[in-house]
Amino acid sequence: GAAEEIVPCMEGVLPKLEAEDRLYEFSDGGWSLIADDLIQAKNLALVKLLIFSAAALFALGQTPIPEWVKQTPTERDAEEFQTIFATHEGAVSAPAAGLHFSRELLNRMILHDIEKTFITVHMGIGHFRTVDVEDLSKHRMDGERIIISEQAASEINRTKRSGHKICAVGVTVIRALETYVTTNHEVRPTDTWTNKFIFPPYEFSVPDAIVSNFH
Repeated sequence: GAAEEIVPCMEGVLPKLEAEDRLYEFSDGGWSLIADDLIQAKNLALVKLLIFSAAALFALGQTPIPEWVKQTPTERDAEEFQTIFATHEGAVSAPAAGLHFSRELLNRMILHDIEKTFITVHMGIGHFRTVDVEDLSKHRMDGERIIISEQAASEINRTKRSGHKICAVGVTVIRALETYVTTNHEVRPTDTWTNKFIFPPYEFSVPDAIVSNFH
């Protein structure tokens, strides 16, 4: 049977929605995308997704490349607009900071005794939301799934205990590292969702530095 799920979509990507509008449908009735009666402000619209297979969803979607990079994505972009260490499906877009790391750069890091470890962060749609409140404590962040393995947590904590620095690649990684920390400022292994919103004044527990894309 078809799975039914309410999913957020960016305004501007979809036409102006009316309740129960049928946006797309395969001629064989294999799946459909129907506007739900929940229309949300803050440049997001909620739609009801009725779908029989993941393949059908991929047939509808396209690689989420920013318009200022390329107007029309191509099939090659599905492979090329990724970080070289991308492994698991689930993010709404590629984390921009990670795009700056090539295999050559990672090899140069090895030559300089710079160790690395990987965590999984499924970048969420909240990165495209605008902040429209003056009191930042009232801004509601969308959730992102984060997975920090036992091995990754161990490597990060061992590095901090030895007096070395932790450099996070991207704001998504910072959010993940800061979501569940111990009183000793160490990372906990976890597989959960985070809606942590970091704004000043804030004292970081885990990372000492960040590599960020242009903002």
